[in-house]
Amino acid sequence: MFIEIPNLTDKKLIKLINNINEDYEREKWNKFETHSNAVIKWLKKESNTALYILSLIAEEMPESFSHSIFADIDPYIKGDKTKEKINAVIIYGSCLLNFLSQEDYSDMTHLNGFLELLYDSKSETRQNICFFLEQFPDSFDTQLLLKLNIFIKILEDESNSEVLKTTQNILSRLQPKMSLIILIKYIQQLRDIYENNKSAEISDIILNLIEKEIPLLKKRENSNWSKNQILREIDNRPTLIRFTDLNIISEQENLSLEEVENYLLSQIDEDTIYTLVFIDKNHKKLLELEKGKIISFLSQRKIKLDEIVRIFNDLGIKNNAVVMILIKSMLEKHIIRGYFTKKYYYDWSYLKKEFLQRLQQYGSIDILNYSKSIDKDTIHKLINEIETQGILGIYNLEKSKYHTFSAITQEIEKESYRSNIIDLSPYKSGFTQENFYKLEEYCRTKIFTKYHYKHSWLTHLGTTNIQQELRICEQIGDCNVEQRAEKLGIHPSILHKITKKIFEHKNGFWNKEEKNFYFSKYVKKRISSIQNELDAVKREKLIDSLADELQVDKDEISQKVDEKLNKIGKMLSEKDEFLINPLLRDLQMDQKEFLKFVDSLEKPDGYLIIHDKIIFSKKRIDEEQNKLSQSIKENVLNLNVMKINELVSKYKCSSHILINILENLLKNGEISGLWIKENEKFLTERGIQERMIEAKSYIDLNSSVIEEITLSEEGIMYLEKILLDLMEQKRLTGVYDQESHVFQSDSILGDADLDNEREHFKKEISPFLEDLERTYIMLRDILLQNDILPNDIDSYEEILEETIRKILQDQSVLKRIINNANNRINKSARKSVKTKTRRDKKEDKDEKIFKNFANDEIIASLMNDFNNWKTLLYAIEQKAGEIVFLKKKLKSDPEDSKNKEKLNQILEYLGFSD
Repeated sequence: MFIEIPNLTDKKLIKLINNINEDYEREKWNKFETHSNAVIKWLKKESNTALYILSLIAEEMPESFSHSIFADIDPYIKGDKTKEKINAVIIYGSCLLNFLSQEDYSDMTHLNGFLELLYDSKSETRQNICFFLEQFPDSFDTQLLLKLNIFIKILEDESNSEVLKTTQNILSRLQPKMSLIILIKYIQQLRDIYENNKSAEISDIILNLIEKEIPLLKKRENSNWSKNQILREIDNRPTLIRFTDLNIISEQENLSLEEVENYLLSQIDEDTIYTLVFIDKNHKKLLELEKGKIISFLSQRKIKLDEIVRIFNDLGIKNNAVVMILIKSMLEKHIIRGYFTKKYYYDWSYLKKEFLQRLQQYGSIDILNYSKSIDKDTIHKLINEIETQGILGIYNLEKSKYHTFSAITQEIEKESYRSNIIDLSPYKSGFTQENFYKLEEYCRTKIFTKYHYKHSWLTHLGTTNIQQELRICEQIGDCNVEQRAEKLGIHPSILHKITKKIFEHKNGFWNKEEKNFYFSKYVKKRISSIQNELDAVKREKLIDSLADELQVDKDEISQKVDEKLNKIGKMLSEKDEFLINPLLRDLQMDQKEFLKFVDSLEKPDGYLIIHDKIIFSKKRIDEEQNKLSQSIKENVLNLNVMKINELVSKYKCSSHILINILENLLKNGEISGLWIKENEKFLTERGIQERMIEAKSYIDLNSSVIEEITLSEEGIMYLEKILLDLMEQKRLTGVYDQESHVFQSDSILGDADLDNEREHFKKEISPFLEDLERTYIMLRDILLQNDILPNDIDSYEEILEETIRKILQDQSVLKRIINNANNRINKSARKSVKTKTRRDKKEDKDEKIFKNFANDEIIASLMNDFNNWKTLLYAIEQKAGEIVFLKKKLKSDPEDSKNKEKLNQILEYLGFSD
């Protein structure tokens, strides 16, 4: 029996089912369309039974239904009753397969609707959908491809094995029909799902799909690859490829080969896909590859052609000739750059890197050797490109080798550190004239100066030696170019070019032949000596002699001397500021003479010297002084002590300007403080406050705050104001006696403590002792050198002068500290005596009042150390010159025992001997 449904009660429905069964047994198929329509009418009343009957008819005779069936069952497809939905899916799938089998069927609406059911939440629904999908004709794969994302989505989270299996089968079927651009995206999507998926079943399905395009993944099963390794293999995969037989499409679509080719090529993204059209077995075929992957595969490497062929064979390009045609076509279209030999393909960047490394390591390329495998034109192209990267060079005469300039000039550069002049003429024979000139130009820019005579070039060492020689000339007063050139070993024309330019700015003049330059100082001195000659006849002869020597008319001598001076004077009158040092050199004056010369110009606004500049502009003078004034005001707020020498170094300004600015600021009340070392150290109000707060227990305004100087009454009043302000601010607490100008804290009320005074003195004297010892060691190291050079003599003389000056200052400071401490201790002692009873005094009759802090054993010992260092350094001052003299004597005569003994005695006396 075709339809058998027990427990039915409705007689009409039972009768309909009996009629259907009867016609089924009699094979009256033409009546089933009527039966189907009759059953459809029961959907609203008996939906479950009607859907079941319709599903049986659809499976057996789907041709019994029209397209309206999809609308009839739509509510049940969308419903949430499982049995009804499954029967509706069976009806949908059976009827859809029937319609798809019809040749003229083109309405894809119902097919797309059926595919959307794969998103249904019920597993049974999805499984039934897959049952029908497996039966879809291949001719509808294009429509399935349009819904590719549905199948990919299933792989992300499906748990039904039957659905997964069907999905794998469909994707396996669709994969070969994917265009390359779709395939690339599809493989990436599968790879991403695999990375994030934890289901072994889904992972196996994905890898089985991917390995169809990446055969290398088949090794994973035998090699036990980890997930990360598999992902790396996918990411580093070779290109994906697609073949299309144009002849087959031409026949199927009834189009010409040209039309097929043009259409297919027009659909391809040329930025991503590389295509090759070729003939194979009388069929025209289109090969598609990933452009980026091919470029990446061939770049930066040298690879055997056999290996290239093998890799492409594995990818599916079995025809070796096609592989070679592919590579050559990519070269011709400049997709890749490289070079073929009989056995290898060289990527251009690989060749260039190899050439570059050889040039950097060896400095040359042997073109003859390379030309055995690479043609010379290619070699020259590579070298030209390397030159654009800054590795410059030239070919030898035969063009058989290419040398970098750095390699050729290695010895030249070494020689330039030793010689004033280098002659490049010997290099002419090894290069063409053009390349030799290139070498000369390179040397000019990198090694030499711009001055030369023919092919002999002046080095930078030569320039330095010329400058030294010209300084000697300035001291002597004249410069004979030919003599100096001969001494330096350079051609006179080179020296003349240099001196001509330098002497333009010097105060002096050339003789008529321009062989000698005379500096004004020299000429003035000569003229001055002539003017001192009282005998008129002799004076005239001397003038004639000088005129003859200088090769100028005697009437022009004075005019020549003043000519340059006037020119520089005019220049100074026209500009607002100048650097001083170049002017001093050009005018051959010291700073004192220069300032006298500037004063003679009578500039209306005066001048200011700051930052090694002399400034004439009133506006600029005012601006600079205002800047300095403002900066100093800000410094006063942040510093305890301002040292003039440090300010000079900071502002590059003369000390008298800074002192004047400080005095003006003090006068105008913009800053406050005291000079604690005349014109050298200024103690700011902040510094005074810090000293008072540090002293806190006992402050004697007469001595303990500022020990460096003796204060005037006005100075003491100024300190008193600061002290009272600190007491008002509660930063100091205690009692201040205005009569004695002494402040005592509440805690000790001014009682002086001998131990505290000792500690204070130790703290003060320690830096002085350390400085003296450090100075002694420095002097000892200089004077014990085997060779005492002029610079060393300058050094020790400067150190001694500074040290002796400082000893006198330090001695004065220490004396003041001792006196102040002595006053404090005795004052405290007298106060203590006054407070004792007569009985106490009788008992302490043997107790002595402290009289002199300087006589204290500890203080006396420290002062003795200071005086010993002072005596030793004074002795070094007396003996240093003798040490230098004896060392020079012994250098010329090392066996002079008398001088040797005398030197040893002095060194032992000074404590220099071991």
